[in-house]
Amino acid sequence: MKKAVLAISAFLFLAAGPSLAQVRADAGYLHSMMFDYSNGYRANAQGFYAGAAYTYDALPYGLEAGAGLYYGYIGGKGLAILRIMEDPVYSTVSKFGSNSREEYCLAVPLNAGITAHLGDVVGLHASFGPVFTWCLDSRSYSYWADDLGAEVERNVSYFAPENNFVGYSRFDILAGGSVGVDFFGKVRLHAGAYYGLLNRSGHSNKNLHTLSMQAGVSYLF
Repeated sequence: MKKAVLAISAFLFLAAGPSLAQVRADAGYLHSMMFDYSNGYRANAQGFYAGAAYTYDALPYGLEAGAGLYYGYIGGKGLAILRIMEDPVYSTVSKFGSNSREEYCLAVPLNAGITAHLGDVVGLHASFGPVFTWCLDSRSYSYWADDLGAEVERNVSYFAPENNFVGYSRFDILAGGSVGVDFFGKVRLHAGAYYGLLNRSGHSNKNLHTLSMQAGVSYLF
């Protein structure tokens, strides 16, 4: 239900038309950190994001309001994600193998912002607001050697009921903002950070939150 509501809301907003707003295309680098505050663990991952947004800039004092729809991918190597997810293969993999992870998400940001134009060439931009995310999949790829020396491969989704050991949630709400520099009113270089407000674990003794940092470029049509 949450996924349907977010998708419909984003579609209606983006379908409003270019006569009401300025459209932009965005792409950039993602660095994600998952914190398990209950045990002091942290898992890092890197990736990219891409998408588009509309910005309504016909507000007084240079204020803007907008929304968008984005796809994000992160991946990385390491054993921390196995500990955070309380994966039963952690002990074996930590001794005899290796692990990597991947996660794919959709994001719908709702932003308020302001742009200060410094002449015709350069502008300074800042925005803030919530980002609603829905993860399509979160996977772990583990490899280790068995007692006979043969390699064992394991590929699991942490959203599958039989592998969701901590009640890991697909849905999150992040809050944060970004700052950027515009050139000629067409190209924007920007960077920002967003922190997950929700506990991604469904277990009362587990406290999982994410921090997403990004840097990218936008083309303003």
